[in-house]
Amino acid sequence: MTPSVPMLESSYSLNGVLTKSTWSVTAGPTVVQGLPTCTVKDVTVAMGSHKSSAFGGIGTTTPAKDFEVSVTCPPGMRLVATGTSPRPMSIGYRIYSSGTDKPRTNVFALASGSTAKGIALRISNSASDQFGSDRAYTLAGYNVDSGSSHSVKFQAAYQQVDAAVTPGTANAVLIFAMNYQ
Repeated sequence: MTPSVPMLESSYSLNGVLTKSTWSVTAGPTVVQGLPTCTVKDVTVAMGSHKSSAFGGIGTTTPAKDFEVSVTCPPGMRLVATGTSPRPMSIGYRIYSSGTDKPRTNVFALASGSTAKGIALRISNSASDQFGSDRAYTLAGYNVDSGSSHSVKFQAAYQQVDAAVTPGTANAVLIFAMNYQ
């Protein structure tokens, strides 16, 4: 599927240190005017220790841990597609897992090297809406004249995804990818 408008994407890893990766153009031709990227602050989420007996079956979770991703977008970000006038960018984000486990809806696989089995990481917002890697989310309120700062609030919890839970280390590495349209 090709997006109806050009989209640029910049990725950051959510594993204690957020590192900016390279730009990729997913549709074009596109010219970006002004500073082409928002910045994202480092995030570490301490999930704590949990007993495997705390899970009561598929879909049950540990208590959620609150965290937020701080995003700062500079002024002047405009998008010009061939044959159109400059317009403020629409800014959004996606969350991906770097885990190698089989894909599941609305949960993220544990990182390779994790020894726990039967669980995944669930990310939700304060309204308990689960986030999945199959959707893009809008970062509302970008001001093209002054720039803007955003605090994207999330909750993280381990969720049982298989019939049996095996204890062990349970680390996850997520990618917080900014997209600009």
